[in-house]
Amino acid sequence: MSRKSVGLAIIMLLVFTISVSALELTGDIWILQNPETPATEDLGHMQRAEFTLLGIGPIRLMSEFEFAGDRQRIADLFHLLRDNLDADSIGALDQELYVVGGMTSRARVDWPLLVNGISVIGSVGYRVSGNVFKADGATEVESGIYHGLTYAGGVGMELIRSLRISAIYEIGPSLQTLHGNDQSAMWTGWDLGLDYRIPFFVGKAGYRSQELDPETDKGFKLGGPYISVGIHF
Repeated sequence: MSRKSVGLAIIMLLVFTISVSALELTGDIWILQNPETPATEDLGHMQRAEFTLLGIGPIRLMSEFEFAGDRQRIADLFHLLRDNLDADSIGALDQELYVVGGMTSRARVDWPLLVNGISVIGSVGYRVSGNVFKADGATEVESGIYHGLTYAGGVGMELIRSLRISAIYEIGPSLQTLHGNDQSAMWTGWDLGLDYRIPFFVGKAGYRSQELDPETDKGFKLGGPYISVGIHF
């Protein structure tokens, strides 16, 4: 048998023996407790969606989207992303405005250690995060959007069948402004959560914290409990 045939046979064996999954979709409500932002009004909660596009064995390809603030102004974040934010129309508003959000794509590995159901978690991702702020009675609009690589590590453990606990810490040591003058920001976050899975259903709950700390622009620090439900195939 040729080396090419042997290699093809090994690849086919891996495909049929390694767990392959596709499409997981979850949405969560993240209750924000005492958020540190420029806004004087309480943000209340953040809406968040997470997609797993493909899972092969311990490896998952994922995307996340999140938003907090006036839902009618979510388009402002997309305009900020495309560098066509209409600061004049926002400045003409007769009330305070604050919206914050972001998106991430990442590759994550949950590597089992075969010791009491413990696994080591690691991921590398690309994140874009920004916010828009206008104070009540002011016409000046302050905004900033940053992008760059993030790295995460943590541990997970199976408590009982279908129920796992995990603790993950994430850092983006050098996010850069997406548009305009080059400035940097530090991104940090952590998540302590429970994950319950049965066929076609997944539920999650825990506590999450995120912080964007720019050199000069206004950043934010968000934290609080969350609950998430979704489907998987």
